[in-house]
Amino acid sequence: MASTVNCTCGLRFDVPDSNCATTVYCPGCGAPVKVRATTYDIFVSHATEDRAIANLLCAALEQRGLSCWIAARDIPGGAKFPGQIVAAIESSGLLLLVFSAAANESDHVLNEVANAHRCGRPLLTVRLEDVRPSRDLAYFLGVPNWIDVASPPTKENLHRVSESAQWLIRQRRGPVDSLHLPSKSPINASPASDALTPRRAWFLGAACLAMACVGLFALLWTSTSRKPAGHPATPTAEDRAAQRAMVLFDQGVKLANEGDLDNAIKSFTDSLNLDPASADALLNRSRAYLVRGEGNNDRNDFLCGLNDAEQASKCSRHPRQRLFAQNFAEQARSLIIEFDSRSQADP
Repeated sequence: MASTVNCTCGLRFDVPDSNCATTVYCPGCGAPVKVRATTYDIFVSHATEDRAIANLLCAALEQRGLSCWIAARDIPGGAKFPGQIVAAIESSGLLLLVFSAAANESDHVLNEVANAHRCGRPLLTVRLEDVRPSRDLAYFLGVPNWIDVASPPTKENLHRVSESAQWLIRQRRGPVDSLHLPSKSPINASPASDALTPRRAWFLGAACLAMACVGLFALLWTSTSRKPAGHPATPTAEDRAAQRAMVLFDQGVKLANEGDLDNAIKSFTDSLNLDPASADALLNRSRAYLVRGEGNNDRNDFLCGLNDAEQASKCSRHPRQRLFAQNFAEQARSLIIEFDSRSQADP
């Protein structure tokens, strides 16, 4: 996963989370940019009316070893409220939204979600009530991947939220391969203390020479002792299909992020034609169908999204994939029921 940083030249770009608390170089102007360290795992966003439930969720997450920031407890006395909120979001790994009718109407909650979006933080939504998000909040939520929680939460509810949060945190700490910086702008700035002195240069040169000698010896050894090689290994048809499926999947993700849902769905479909058991492609196509269906008020898209989610649940190899498949399926069923209710109500 990545963090989004802002350069003074106006460019926003992503850097791997492994570069937190370091200096990177802007790919646009080459200027050094400080990356803020992540202090908390989770920022808990909630309306005042839901403080009791938010505290229960916070306690359950911290029992699992996840550090949380929650306003009522962590804002120092006399501190300026807005600045503390922004700083906490920027130094947290993800935002947990406790969603309810009160949260839906809260300007503070909306501002917190917007700031998390600005910082590139993932969002985990816990829904307390069956409430349709406001248009302002829906802009940041997209298709809400929420977890329904009873009031008060059951032990199963708390376990499910904790597992989902832990999975998102692990994903966020993983590598990012989409960052491409110019070769003149290394990802890590070299401290002045690492300057190349003549003594260090001599040792470096000697080490490089030794490595070159070892490599040459290994090359000569393998070329004289190896049996004559047969035909060079070539990718099988299955290998080529898998590689092509991955390319099409990445293309679909890019198109979906750009809002081109029609072509995103086509790319996911082409990928699935080559790899029908890809749970990731099924989940992403399900999400694209649901987003497009809400925009077009299209029941068929909701049905397609439901079918993909159910199929992804069968193909999933990981519990978290099955969790997302279940959430997408529940969302699709809710949208179908809502669509049918409106259709029956219309004359």
